[in-house]
Amino acid sequence: MGILWSKTSKGLKNVNAYHRAHKVVNQEKPKIAPRHPRTKKLLEEFATENPQILNDQQVKNVGLLEKLKDVKVDSYGPPAEIKSARKLPETRSALKDYEYGIREPDKIPEGKVTLRLVHKMLIAYQVSPDEQTISKLSKEYKLDEKTLQQVLVHFKAMNLHIP
Repeated sequence: MGILWSKTSKGLKNVNAYHRAHKVVNQEKPKIAPRHPRTKKLLEEFATENPQILNDQQVKNVGLLEKLKDVKVDSYGPPAEIKSARKLPETRSALKDYEYGIREPDKIPEGKVTLRLVHKMLIAYQVSPDEQTISKLSKEYKLDEKTLQQVLVHFKAMNLHIP
């Protein structure tokens, strides 16, 4: 119901928008906000005391406009530094190409192994499953035997199948 209501109300909001936009654009002079009574009194006093200043504000001074056209500004200072929001990298050397495309951690918690170690373990088990038993591998890599057995059953390394 909410979607239906928002779609209909959107249509009602945009009714006659073109006409309202033209009406605002074609207004000659914007409405001036009403002045505070004290400010109004001060401006009236200033107008009575200095009528020449108010008249000078209303008339364009052609001499000043001509001088303004002749003004040319040249900047001789150093160019402004553009500071980006993101810092640039500090190292300029090429990144090290890792064996499997990602950096290996320095410390590996118990129950976890890296991709390199999994690959090494799979190859060792495929080459000699009698020597590299699941219990021996689980002790060496500090893994759970059930999980290791499932990994060794479901994953193989470098198997070539020719049809």
